[in-house]
Amino acid sequence: MRTQGLDSISIVSGTDRAAAADTAASQAAARHAEANLRALSERQPGVATPVAQASLDVEWVLARDGYLTARQDGHWASGCSLPRRTAETILKSMELGAVVTCFLAPTHSAQIRVTLDRMGPGKALIVALPDMSDLRLMLGCDGFEDEIREGRLWFACGENWTGELGRLLAENDGLPMPGQFVRTALVDEGQIQEMIRAAQGVFSTESARRVEAVGTILTEPTRSDAICVIVPGAFRLWEAAGGVIGEIAATAGWPTLDTDDPCCASPVALAQAVAGQAAVLIANAGRVDLPAELPECTRVITWVTGGRIPPFIQSAKADALLLVDSRWRAAALSAGWSAERVAIAGWPTYRPAKSPFHNPGATWVTDTVSCEKNTRKQVCPCHPATASKPGAGLAVIADTTPLDMPKFELSSHRLLWETIANELSDDPFAAGDDARAYLARWLKRVGIDESTIDVRCFVDRLIVPAYQQALVRWLIAAGIEVKLFGRGWDRIEALAGRHAGEIHDRGSLEKAIESCAVLVHAWPESCAHPIDAVGRPVLRRGFKGKEMWLNEARRLARGQGKPPENSGPIISAAMVRKLAGVSPAA
Repeated sequence: MRTQGLDSISIVSGTDRAAAADTAASQAAARHAEANLRALSERQPGVATPVAQASLDVEWVLARDGYLTARQDGHWASGCSLPRRTAETILKSMELGAVVTCFLAPTHSAQIRVTLDRMGPGKALIVALPDMSDLRLMLGCDGFEDEIREGRLWFACGENWTGELGRLLAENDGLPMPGQFVRTALVDEGQIQEMIRAAQGVFSTESARRVEAVGTILTEPTRSDAICVIVPGAFRLWEAAGGVIGEIAATAGWPTLDTDDPCCASPVALAQAVAGQAAVLIANAGRVDLPAELPECTRVITWVTGGRIPPFIQSAKADALLLVDSRWRAAALSAGWSAERVAIAGWPTYRPAKSPFHNPGATWVTDTVSCEKNTRKQVCPCHPATASKPGAGLAVIADTTPLDMPKFELSSHRLLWETIANELSDDPFAAGDDARAYLARWLKRVGIDESTIDVRCFVDRLIVPAYQQALVRWLIAAGIEVKLFGRGWDRIEALAGRHAGEIHDRGSLEKAIESCAVLVHAWPESCAHPIDAVGRPVLRRGFKGKEMWLNEARRLARGQGKPPENSGPIISAAMVRKLAGVSPAA
């Protein structure tokens, strides 16, 4: 991509300088504008130049809620003296499920900031603004340089914003097509509908071009020694599968595709990564999740760590599964997978002093990854595990949420929510070891059609957090020391005092693990979990009742326990090579 330096770009216009140039607000606005435009000149030079030249005559001030804004002709920018608070209010119910979202005509940068802060890892926002001067103003109100450089924030602006949108998507076809629109009630509905129609026309044209491009890319001849590894690079609490196979790839010298980089998450980017590969290694996804044009001779090797068995494709018999839990083998065979193409590949062990969630560094200790000289031992003697000195007490490391009921239209759904919440608060073990199966039993009992409810909402926002919080209350009532790490615990009034901090990254996860002696498995499931590989004893439910579980908690808290050990083969580069039909020398 062509990059234009900033020597030719006027960062702060003369009219800006004339308007209270010495105030703290104007100085902050100048810093924001310079940093944002510098980042834009790297990502979107075609946008940086005209927006820097846009005329702007404003007085930079702090709004009544402390957010940086401006006044023009005696009026607040966008007519609002509380831009941040207003943005949080009008976007409160916003759901951001798409990888890429298109925000139509935001009226203030605070709305962009709130949207970005609500977006999860690997997601991007395209802002469509018909007026270039509006963008110029917004770039002075907030610092977006990190999001711009990371490919998480893009702009299509000016009178020809639709043309700019088409060019943006064509020049950055690794960026997925927008999957949803965001707009506010502050903009005329007629204008919004016209923008939607225009944007959808752009999407239709670009989607057709991309489909053709994927087909062309995947005609590349297959190389017999090539393996591509698809790795989500962003941190997610306890979702370590991507980090594990990423470490295998780094050690084996295999190319990777980071699907959490929004610039590399489209079918085009995926096609470019897997083209010509003998095999593709991916966690918790199968051939059906990859481009349909992927040649059948390219083997898809799936490491299943979450219980979902990818569908078996009859025409791709060379595909294979690596199962982290041997109990899933029967389900895989029932789904049509042949026994020869299913192998057990559990979580590797690692040095507790250095978390496996740190990158870079070969911290996972497996049979052929950490040291190629040792191919028989599961724990490599050339890199001995050096356990860190454990802290004290038990720890729950999990995100949770208050059991606030959504706005249901049907009273039967409200009653079901309340009933499940009450039952699990009294007895979390009533959920069993399968939250969805537990919900299905309740739906059958009360006669509610599953298709009429949001199953994921009931599981993620009710059953799992109710289970977690009830376990913690049991431990506290029994006088057992327990610390709570993760999001949401500070919002539970009775448990907030035990909250020891959120887990934002790999470093904070390592510190949380090192601060405790025992970890609590806090999910209504019994399958293998990365918590079993962190070098600490784990309090699991198993077949225990409440009193037996609490006795086990007391025993572990006294130091009478050992970390779980691997009960079978662990994932390795050798396994992947064998299933991919690639020689060890490759």
